[in-house]
Amino acid sequence: MNPLPAPVVPGNTEWERFDNAVSKFLTVPKTAFVKADAKWKAKNRRKRARAKKAN
Repeated sequence: MNPLPAPVVPGNTEWERFDNAVSKFLTVPKTAFVKADAKWKAKNRRKRARAKKAN
């Protein structure tokens, strides 16, 4: 079984290729961020509603 070929990473020097690869790896899609933020806000909204009912 042969290993998969290395992915193509843009850049002219080793440092540019490394920097682009790390940036691509660590970048989070905006949709994932928006979804997580909405979930967090909904959770906090429920907590605040419970706290208001208790008072």
